[in-house]
Amino acid sequence: MKEKVFFPGSKWSWPEFVEHATGKELTAKYFAEEVSLRDR
Repeated sequence: MKEKVFFPGSKWSWPEFVEHATGKELTAKYFAEEVSLRDR
């Protein structure tokens, strides 16, 4: 975990890290979906 998360995270900004990890740009879409599911 240290080598795959913490070390790379120190050289990239959070949005860059998320994009490298997931292949997708950081947006509020997934957060909004999660919040809307909790309200049900």
